[in-house]
Order: sequence, then C-alpha cells, then structure tokens
Amino acid sequence: MKKFSSLTQQTVIFLALLSLAGGAALGVVETLKSRQAGKTAALFSKKVPGEEFLPSEEEIADLTKPAVVRIVYTVKGEAKIPSFSFDSAAFELIIDQKKILTVPIEYEITGSGFFVNPAGYIATNAQTISEETAKYLKVSELLALSLEKDLFLKIEKGNLPALDEKQKSDLTKKLRTTEFKRLIDESSFTLTSDIKVLNPVSTKNSLRELAADGFPARVVNVEENFLENDRDVAIIKIDGSRYPSIPVGSGATLPIGRKIFAFGFPKTAEFNQKNPLEATFTRGIINAIRDSQDGKFSIYQLDAKISQGSSGGPLLDEKGAVYGLVTFQTSVLDKDKGDNFAFAVPAAVLSETLKEISVTPESGAYYKNLYAGLQAMSEKRCKEALEKFSAARETHGAFLPLLVIKKYIDRCNQFIEAGESIDSRFDAIYNFFGTMGPLVWAIVLIVIVGALAVAIVIFFLRRRIARDEEKIEELTGSQGNSTLPKTEKRGMPDPVLRGEFAQKRRPAYLSFLTRREEKKGESAHSDAEFAAITYVKTQFAAGFSEEQIVRALRDAGWRDTAVNKIILFAKMK
Repeated sequence: MKKFSSLTQQTVIFLALLSLAGGAALGVVETLKSRQAGKTAALFSKKVPGEEFLPSEEEIADLTKPAVVRIVYTVKGEAKIPSFSFDSAAFELIIDQKKILTVPIEYEITGSGFFVNPAGYIATNAQTISEETAKYLKVSELLALSLEKDLFLKIEKGNLPALDEKQKSDLTKKLRTTEFKRLIDESSFTLTSDIKVLNPVSTKNSLRELAADGFPARVVNVEENFLENDRDVAIIKIDGSRYPSIPVGSGATLPIGRKIFAFGFPKTAEFNQKNPLEATFTRGIINAIRDSQDGKFSIYQLDAKISQGSSGGPLLDEKGAVYGLVTFQTSVLDKDKGDNFAFAVPAAVLSETLKEISVTPESGAYYKNLYAGLQAMSEKRCKEALEKFSAARETHGAFLPLLVIKKYIDRCNQFIEAGESIDSRFDAIYNFFGTMGPLVWAIVLIVIVGALAVAIVIFFLRRRIARDEEKIEELTGSQGNSTLPKTEKRGMPDPVLRGEFAQKRRPAYLSFLTRREEKKGESAHSDAEFAAITYVKTQFAAGFSEEQIVRALRDAGWRDTAVNKIILFAKMK
C-alpha cells in the first residue's frame, strides 16, 4: 500500500479535529436553543446549576392546604370601664374613675393558623387568641360611640369646626397610641377563654357546633404587646402527632415585587354558612416593606386579597415555604378606608418565637413526600413518585386529603400506561435519545465520522511506524553484533573478512538513519541491503558456499526474508 506523506497525514488529522470541534460547537448551540425553548437538554448538556423544581400554583395549594387550620377563640366575662369624655381642644380623653361602667364581654373570634411542627404546634396571630383582643374590641366600641356622641355630633351641629385631614390624622394617631391604651389600663377585666382548632372532617355546619367538635388547644406562647410592637405572633398546640406541617423559610427578607401566596379563612368568603372549613387561596406580590412600630423588623405590605378571619394564615413563596404570617389589624376608626392592602410579619419573627419555646419548625410527612413525589413526577420517574405519594399518607387522618393524593397517583399511572415513565437506566437512555431532534442526530453523525477519520489515520500511522521499527531492529541487530561468526574461507583470514564486512555495514546504517526521507527512486534497496548484496557477491567470488554466507548473514542479525532477498539479488548479474 502506498505510504502517506507527512503533509497528507497532517491534513487528514486537521480535518478530523475540525469536524470534532464543529460538532461540539453545533452541540452547544443546539443545547442553548433547546434550553431557551424549554425542551429536554440536547447533546453535551448538563443540568443548569441552581435549576430546581418549582411546583405549580395548583401544587402549592395542594401541598399547603392541609396544614392551614381555622381557629375559634371564645372569650366571655365582663369589663369595668371608667366613665370618660373627649376633650376636643386637647384631643384627649377625660377619665373619671368615680363612675365605673360594667359591661359584659362575649366574643367568638375566628382566625387562621398553620402547623409548623408535626407534634401539633400551630402558628397564628396573637390577636386571634389573646385576651388583649377582647379588651381592644370592647374599648374600641365604647370609644367609637363616645367620639360619635361628643365630637362628630358637635361638628355636625356646628358647635365645633370640621376637622381637616391633618387634624383627623393627628386624632387617629393619638387615640391609637396614647389615649386608647390609657383607657384600657384604667379599666379592669374578668375573662375566661377557650381555643378550638376546627376538625376539617367534621360534618357540622354552624361555627358553634364545629367549635364543639374541634380539637382543644392551649397557648404555648403569645405576644401580649402586639398592639404596640406589631409582633403579632402566637403559638398554640393540640394533642396528637403526624400533623401535616409545612416548612418555615429562612430569615431572608423577600424583595418588593416577589410573587407570594396566602391561605386563610376569611369570613367574607363564607357562602350561606355552608362551607366554614374551606380555606381561601390567594396570590399577589409584595408591593412595599414597612418598618414595625418599634423599628426592630420589617413588615410586608401585600396586594393579595386578605380579609378578617384570614389573620394568622401563612404567607408562602413559590415553593410553598412559609415566609410570613398574615396579620390584619384594621382599626374600627379606619373601616371606611377598606382592606385593599394586607400585611404580614416576616418568618424571622416567627422563627425567633419558636426558638424561645424550643420548638424546631419541621415539615410533616405529607409535605415532604408529596413535594418529592411531585418533583419525581415532573421528571416522569413515576415508580419513585408513587412510592412518595404512598408515604405521604403517613399523616393524621383528619388532615389527610386522600383525593389530592389520588389525583397525582392517577396522573403517574397515565404516564406508565402511555409508556412515558422513566423508571430505569434503560428508560432514561431511551427517553434521552427519543427527545433528540434532527439537528442533534446530524451532530452525532459528524462526530462519529470525525472519530472514524482519526482512528483510520492513527491505524495507518501505527502500521508505518511498526514497519520502520522493524527495519531499525534489523539494522540495530546487525550493528549490535560486534563480530561475525567464524567462517571457513579459502585463501583469506577470518579477521580481515569480519573487518571488511563491519566497515561496509557501519556507513550503510548511518546513511539509513540520516537519509531515509531523502532516498531517491533509483534503488529499490536500502543502503544496508545494497551493502549486504555487495558483500555477498564478494563472498561468492572468494569461493564461499551459499550455506556459509547465509549462516554468516543470520549470525549478523539479518532475518530470513531479508537473507533470501540479498542472496537472490547477489546471484543476479
């Protein structure tokens, strides 16, 4: 076979490497395009760093809804409130302890909460389960009546000038901060209370019947000064275990514009009092971050629709983790301003409260397994997903949504029946190649052809190197043999003959090494072979037999094929 020249070899190698590089470049382009289109990653692709599973809004609702509970706080008793009047000039109350007004207190306060630990720990607002709320409500009612009688009626009759916006604002601020608290402190209260967490599987209709059928709860921690410092957080506990708690996010503050979700039980959403156990799921964004009254933390302002009754519900991020505690504290003095904006205490405040009572926030079996199952299902790993969905059932029976789990099990079974489930390495490989487009297959073909070209070039180069090494071995073998074996000669001493042969072999070997790339086409033999042929002719002329000459050549390191060739050409004229 004709040998490749050095230039030809370099050209072939360059073209092969160019094809490989081109295939790799096209693969990268195809990968970027496929990622931009949201398709399965193409050749050479890897998972994008930081890429993670994000559940849909439907899945967020299914993950978190079982953890959200409705709380009924019943408080009864009486309040002894001193007589008071309003000084319109000083914008303050005149309190008269000589006259005490005794009024009954009976409130049925509803709010929301959510499990933060499977052992039955529930986070909610302090205003939902605190006696301070009952005090606040009763004093607010009396204060509103007093203002209407002593201030607004006088303004309406013209006995007092109308208040401008600044005066109204100053009045409201002073009543909230100073005068309102002073009136509460000057009053005395005798109260008894009861907290119930409604049973989601109860068949009762009225709120009172549901409360009687609910889980008794006790207060573990409550911030009594929530009206002054905005730390509207409380922890209650019900007996039992395996409750569907949801994770509490880090203390990082969410930025303005971040999408959020909220769950709660707004009273305004009840329909004919027939669905008091149906929570409402809303979404919105964080549209402002406010400072708390004591300036020690920030409060989220939300545009999500939140009404009274949803206080204490969770503020959720896009993974269903808790990043805030919804709070709703619209003063009775501001009812006419509506409830277009809601507020939420950040998760950092909740985490601090849990730390104070040595309770670790932890996801329950339902959230952990359902989340893992949804992630596996999104990748069509249905065998694993079904195992996780089954494990999600390890949840307290009253809070276990079997229909939700069945919905996702049915979806997985549909993937399996359609042959789209990826449950083994073979399935993964088959799915990978099944999603590759025509361009990717073209890239694969280019890479294969390039690899074959490189392999062919390497094969022929190795063959040529092997032949050259064989010749070098022949030469080095003859050169390394410093003496020729003794030969029987006629009329010439052996030392002279060996010296003559060595003298002829040495320049032939050196010439082969230095001039093998510059050989001309005049001779079909190498210099070493030509010298050996000349030597054999002299030996024949000296009277040596062919057997003796052959033995001498073999002893000098020549192989049989080369010896036969040398003898043949030496006999030719």
